[in-house]
Amino acid sequence: AAVQSATGVFINAGGTFVNSETITSNGEIIISSGGSYTGSTNYSTSIQNTISAGVGGTGNLTINSRGTFTNNTAGALTATGKIALKTYWDGTYERNMTLGGNIVAGANGIQLTSSGTINQTGGVLTTTGTFSGPSQKGGTANSSMPSCLFYTSYPPDEEDAHTSCVRLPLRATL
Repeated sequence: AAVQSATGVFINAGGTFVNSETITSNGEIIISSGGSYTGSTNYSTSIQNTISAGVGGTGNLTINSRGTFTNNTAGALTATGKIALKTYWDGTYERNMTLGGNIVAGANGIQLTSSGTINQTGGVLTTTGTFSGPSQKGGTANSSMPSCLFYTSYPPDEEDAHTSCVRLPLRATL
């Protein structure tokens, strides 16, 4: 069944998380898969239906995945604040992020952090804020591995060794 809240939605899945129904909140939405698990099991996050935060108000959408992250074309993500997506590094296995649906964020922007690759297979990323994230490997940004502001390039799989930023395809609106 669909989930709707006037104040916020907080989901802490002990394992894999899949949303086959819509999730809507006037406030913030936080989703975590895998809880505090630190082993090698891929507790993935699969967004298969719309998630909207801040509807009629202001709210952020945060998704922390202990495994791979995917959203399909039906899995559009919308927030009036920021959208932050993260896949954790387990010390051995990279956890990739695949973006297949639209992502629309407000003035607080879109933040992507992947311990593996970020692949955009569809959808358009739109924000009135900045598009950024920590270093390519999911680490904390610093002077030797700075955060990057969003820029596009072609071909989409090039890397900029100086900034450790992944260049994404020309399917974004700023």
